[in-house]
Amino acid sequence: MMEFDLTKTSMSTPYPQLLKTVSINAIKLGDFDYPESAITEQWLGTEPATPQQIKATEKRLDIQLPKAYIDFITTTNGFQATSSIYPTFHPIEKIDYMYNIDPYQVNLWLEEGLEDIGEKLQRSLLVAGIGEEQYFLLIPPLAEEPWEYWSFAAWYPGEVPHNSFKAFWLEVNHFIITNNS
Repeated sequence: MMEFDLTKTSMSTPYPQLLKTVSINAIKLGDFDYPESAITEQWLGTEPATPQQIKATEKRLDIQLPKAYIDFITTTNGFQATSSIYPTFHPIEKIDYMYNIDPYQVNLWLEEGLEDIGEKLQRSLLVAGIGEEQYFLLIPPLAEEPWEYWSFAAWYPGEVPHNSFKAFWLEVNHFIITNNS
């Protein structure tokens, strides 16, 4: 078995190693009763998404997914929640535009005074947290802007932007380590 330093991850840490580290730390944290197979394998992910699954989803959504997300799903096509404040990441076949999954939230934020957030929610892809209290969203760019990556929950006032998709996973790992201490 490959050994990881469970406290040292960085932007240069490859996804397989980063997500394995997150898995080990989350299982150790014990916020959830994970399946025995996840505990034995020390892995909260699934099999990687195939190129065919990615292509079919991009066609269904009429969008080219960001490389950062593709790097993630080609490591694992879904990932179990790691703590009570982080959502479950869904298989690529289940992701969709937020307005298709939770039109109430989108419309609520489109009301006067909240249009800037509402407009981003309207074009966002919901990739984690369907049916949960917190979402993780990929916000497609307008023109030449970069993709945005948000955590979003009704119980938290507004969006929580992340510098990158990988930065989110580094934050998750840091939270778990801090709460395991």
